[in-house]
Amino acid sequence: MKESSPKITRLGKIGRSLRNKQSNFSIPKINDKEAQRLLTSLIDILPGTFYRCRIDKKWTMEFLSPGCLNLTGYKPEELIENKKIAFGDLIHPEDLGSGWDKIQQAVKQNKPFQHTYRIITKDGQLKWVWEQGKAVYSAEGEPIALEGIITDITEFKLNEDALRRLAKENEIIANIGRIISSSLNIEEVYERFAEETQKIIPFDRISINLIDYEKNLVNVVYTTGAKVPGRQPGDSFSLNGSVNQEVAQRRSGLIIQPEDEKEISGLPLPQQKPFHAGIRSQMAVPLFYQDKVIGILSFLSLKSKAYSNLDLRIAESIGLQIAGAIANAQLYKEHKIAAEALRKSEEEAKRLARNNALIAELGKIISSSLEIDEVYALFAQKVRKVIPFNWLAITLVDKQEGTFYNPHTLGDDIPERTAGKIIPLAGSFTEEVVRQRYGTIIQMKNAEDIVKKFPKLAPFVQRGYLSFLAVPLIHLDEVIGALHIYSCEPNAYSENELTLAESIGSQIAGAIANAHLYLAHNKTLEALRQSEEEARRLAKENEVIANIGRIISSSLNINQVYELFAEEVHKVIPFN
Repeated sequence: MKESSPKITRLGKIGRSLRNKQSNFSIPKINDKEAQRLLTSLIDILPGTFYRCRIDKKWTMEFLSPGCLNLTGYKPEELIENKKIAFGDLIHPEDLGSGWDKIQQAVKQNKPFQHTYRIITKDGQLKWVWEQGKAVYSAEGEPIALEGIITDITEFKLNEDALRRLAKENEIIANIGRIISSSLNIEEVYERFAEETQKIIPFDRISINLIDYEKNLVNVVYTTGAKVPGRQPGDSFSLNGSVNQEVAQRRSGLIIQPEDEKEISGLPLPQQKPFHAGIRSQMAVPLFYQDKVIGILSFLSLKSKAYSNLDLRIAESIGLQIAGAIANAQLYKEHKIAAEALRKSEEEAKRLARNNALIAELGKIISSSLEIDEVYALFAQKVRKVIPFNWLAITLVDKQEGTFYNPHTLGDDIPERTAGKIIPLAGSFTEEVVRQRYGTIIQMKNAEDIVKKFPKLAPFVQRGYLSFLAVPLIHLDEVIGALHIYSCEPNAYSENELTLAESIGSQIAGAIANAHLYLAHNKTLEALRQSEEEARRLAKENEVIANIGRIISSSLNINQVYELFAEEVHKVIPFN
């Protein structure tokens, strides 16, 4: 802060020039009466008050011109001799000490002094004043009083403060622009932006929202500070009735500062949400890009009446500074998302192509022989290339008997699940898959809960298995069994593996059903062959036994028929 007003300094210089004997001006001679009149006129018309006071810390006044009333609110007679209050008591406490020290130094050096300080007027108003004065000395050279002028410079001071604040605002807004434009990955700089913004606009929460006009949604892209449910980064909410919609339609900022619950309840429902979370003041300004409102910058405070029109002006300047960078960053983000989506799409297409090729190959493998045991190991090895496992099994169910068995397994040796072992269906993972007719994944979280729901999984849980995947095998719209794929790794399976396993199950179900029909047919033929052989054997036995009966009965002299009897018995019972 400068110590003197330019206007008053010039006046002081003119006064000194007039007193200077070397002045080039010619001052007309006037009598004492005219001089008194001129002095009185000058005292009346010059701003502020002329004074004479004793040199003490109370600034005990001996004389004050009438301008004292406009300056302090007190009449001269109320201040002279401290009759009602001392002038020193009007000086702001923070300025009292420095002013006294400056005057004492000037008195010692017999020099004029200038001092800028604050006073508190009779009605409590704070004013800035500028004082210029000089000590008066006795014939002996002792300082006996101070004489000078005190004038109001509040307006000048406020203008100076305003200019200083404006300069600071411009500097900070420029810094905000540099920060927000320093990276296209704008999430990296939001925190620095918020820190810089808070230097000129106080807030308990700041947020940046982008508007999706096609979906009629507001997307929250950044917030820091107080939490508002449903208004956190990543949240979306309807544009209808919101502050965002109002600001976008107005194309200018607004301040909402309800004084009580009644005023809050009078707001549109979407606008009430922050205030129900404890917010008491909200200021929102538009973010323009290519003459379109793309979003809203909001400042929220827990204090009532926290924001003024000056704050709104600054907020709008910040909004103009950052909108372009936010729009460009959003375009960059969308480009990255699109590029990533394209990359994933290409990878997904390649993965699907590989999976489809594998599924086709598995279909060929499993269908290459009706003797499925011959190809099962090759089938399991192919599956392991795309779905890792520690144990794999094909399960067939007998719904009438309420049982299932695993005709084929591969992987760890689980004694309770050896191939061909008949197991009750109740309480099994197979029962669940057969019942719901779609695949299921179980990722181990709580072993006790899993075993409680599926007791038949206990042997696997006890051996450290953590991930279980099973899909139904459906043939002619009937669930004939399930494909089980289990792993000891945590979270081993996702929707991708489940979808692939279901495709594999669909591909192999028919072949497995046909293979087991073929097996059943072969068993039936074998049983029939064995039945025919047994019939022929029985017929032969019956024929031999009948012959033996005739031989034995052909003579009472049994020794005559023994040889014939022995020959006939040898036909059905070999002996030595």
